Amino acid sequence: MKATRIMNASCKQIQQLIQENVLEDIYQSSGKRISVDKLSAPFEYQKTLKNRMGKMGKVKASIDELSTYAYQASFFSAQGKNTLRYTWKVIDEGHVEVIYEEAYEANTKANDWNFHLMSFLYKRNNKKRMQTVLQYMEDALKQQAA
Repeated sequence: MKATRIMNASCKQIQQLIQENVLEDIYQSSGKRISVDKLSAPFEYQKTLKNRMGKMGKVKASIDELSTYAYQASFFSAQGKNTLRYTWKVIDEGHVEVIYEEAYEANTKANDWNFHLMSFLYKRNNKKRMQTVLQYMEDALKQQAA
């Protein structure tokens, strides 16, 4: 699934925002502060997440890519692998197109079939949630600029 938004920002601002959020997530999950220069792919840590049914579970988070124009992370659970990816590119001076993508790879055929069925049923909600994520990102960029 994919969502796109054009934002009033530079690539550097988006990269910094994502780095700050990743560092904060690592701190919240592990209690350890790390510096930006130690944050490079591959970087792994344990995280507790709530699934869509409201249950808490531990996952292994892996930062697969963190560059000037992209960020990708994978989350491994007993059910499979969730991947989220942000890419961004300059549209013109002061405007950047941000693309947010999510993917899921199930560990069994039954989980895969269930995922596709639920994705079909909740497609609208998922699109709305992804647009909300991009809106939060844009709001954070505006707040930094102020």
